Amino acid sequence: MTEAQLSTRDKILHAALDVFVSKGKDGARMQEIADLAGVNKAMLFYYFTNKDLLYAEVFRSNIMEMIANIKTIIISADEPDKKIEQIVNAYVSFFADHPDLPRLILREVANDPESVKAIIREIKDYAKEDIPMKFIGLLHESISEQNFYHVDPKQTIISIVGMCIIYFIGKPIIEVLLDIEDVDPQEFIEQRKQNILFLLKNGLLYKEEK
Repeated sequence: MTEAQLSTRDKILHAALDVFVSKGKDGARMQEIADLAGVNKAMLFYYFTNKDLLYAEVFRSNIMEMIANIKTIIISADEPDKKIEQIVNAYVSFFADHPDLPRLILREVANDPESVKAIIREIKDYAKEDIPMKFIGLLHESISEQNFYHVDPKQTIISIVGMCIIYFIGKPIIEVLLDIEDVDPQEFIEQRKQNILFLLKNGLLYKEEK
C-alpha cells in the first residue's frame, strides 16, 4: 500500500511507530507524531485522545495483524508440517514488512515490562481466540500422531518465534559481525526462512525415518 492509499488513521499509526521506536513512549511527543503523519494536532487527538491510547493501538494493530495471519494458517485444513512451514514464512515476512516493531517491543520490554504485559493481555482479550493455545494444540496433535518429536510445545513455540525475530532485533550487530551489510535484503530474508525450516525439519519437529 502506498502512502497516498493510507487512511489518516493509518498514517498516524505509522508515524507513531517511527517516533516510539526512536524516542520511546516517554520521550515521544504528540506534536512530533502529528508532524510526521502530515496532520494537525487536533486531527491527531480526534483519533487518539492521549499518548497512552495511541501507544497501545500501535502495539495492538500490529500484533492483531500478525495474529490474524497465524490464525488463518492454524485453522486451515493443511497438514501440520505444511502449517509449520506457513507459520515460519508468515512470521518472517511480517517482521520483514514491520522491521521497526521488534525494536519497539525490545525497548519497551526493557523499560516497562508490566505495561507491555498489560497491553498483550488486552490484545488476547480483544482477539477472543487464544491463538498461542491453538498453536500448542497443533503441536500436541502432531506429537500424539507421531509426526513430530515429543517436544515441549511451549518451548518449541518460543524457539520458532525466536528464530524468526532475532535477525530483526539484532540486525545492526548481525550485519557487521557476519559481514552481510551489502547482501540483497529480499534474497537474505528468503534464505532466512529456508534455514529456519531446515533446522526445524531436521532437528526439532520431525520424527526420524526408521
